[in-house]
Amino acid sequence: MVAAVMTLALFGTATVYLGIYGYNNPDPESCWVVRDLDTGFKTKLETEARAKAIEIDIAEGYPMEMHKVYLTWFLWGFWANMILIIMNCISFLISYASENIKKVLDFISCGLYVTNGAVWIAFGTVWRFSQPGQVAAGEKLARNADVSDDAWTKSVE
Repeated sequence: MVAAVMTLALFGTATVYLGIYGYNNPDPESCWVVRDLDTGFKTKLETEARAKAIEIDIAEGYPMEMHKVYLTWFLWGFWANMILIIMNCISFLISYASENIKKVLDFISCGLYVTNGAVWIAFGTVWRFSQPGQVAAGEKLARNADVSDDAWTKSVE
């Protein structure tokens, strides 16, 4: 019973936070990234101008707006969890009519959820740990020696 309550609490917390980050994300509105540039910018034009200024070739598909990629991932996870909740409610109601149909529905929804979860985690991992994902997540931030503590804190924010 304790394990079930902990699992439900974890599932509920994850669903709530995926919804918060999907629909009310506290991060900046945009983060445009070019593959070989270690800095993200708020506009596509800024990103292209910076890449051209330091002579970086912009690969096809770039600049990429990583903020939207991350939002898509959060919403994908949120709605996958919501669909599982809805399917469980439907399965519960069907259990009154036929236990066999409930078992089939549970098997299908569980299989789809696990498969979707594996694909969701794989995409999230690729997006997060790709070079553009690292830039957008702030992993590539580097502090120059001549930058004061106040200036660094402001630039990170």
